[in-house]
Amino acid sequence: MGCSSSSTPSITEPDNSDEQMETPPDEDAQQEEAQQSEDPTTNPDILIPTVEAGSDTDRLLKGIDRQISSTLIDLNTRLRQGETLSDQQETCLGAFDPAVGEQLLAINCEQPLATGDSIIRVDSAAYYNTDTCQTGLAANDTTNCILQSARITVPTEWVIGEESPLPQPIAGMEIYYAIDSTNLRIENSDEALTGLFRCDLDLASAQSTASLTGQSCATIITTAADRFDALIPL
Repeated sequence: MGCSSSSTPSITEPDNSDEQMETPPDEDAQQEEAQQSEDPTTNPDILIPTVEAGSDTDRLLKGIDRQISSTLIDLNTRLRQGETLSDQQETCLGAFDPAVGEQLLAINCEQPLATGDSIIRVDSAAYYNTDTCQTGLAANDTTNCILQSARITVPTEWVIGEESPLPQPIAGMEIYYAIDSTNLRIENSDEALTGLFRCDLDLASAQSTASLTGQSCATIITTAADRFDALIPL
């Protein structure tokens, strides 16, 4: 009687030696990216002015921002509430579509736009499109918005002073904030009745230049800051 023998088949484990090991994500890089998304000031593409806190330049920049903030909050509120805009306001919106659900962060007006009782007029303006600005502006708060560019007109104002019964002009000015450059320019028009002036301040380096002989950028900046404080106070 013959005996039959049986053998247990061997199990071969798959060879994974040729598979590449997945590279673990760089946690430091991810953390840095997350911090940059939370703090737009760390983004190298965003212009953060070099300015001393409390200086006249700081006062002027805050005054400019107050006017832009007032203008954009007003327009966004009207859009949110479904109000009918004036023809002038409509021209400022460009291709913006409120149905998309985002906030209006930039305007470019065919005619300079005044908001409320202020005589200051905004020709164009834009905040950087960041998550913090979108969220804040939805709640009528621009604290976390960073100004990208602006062009503002401050018209000449005629006032009757104590020393003269006749109206006297307070110089108007044009403000160009980072229009195709990193410069802040303050100037008045050729038709000005109070004398010409012009100052160019590099917002990145804080270097300033007065274009006309005998003029001081420091004086022009102080005058402009005082004007904004008077017309759109804190």
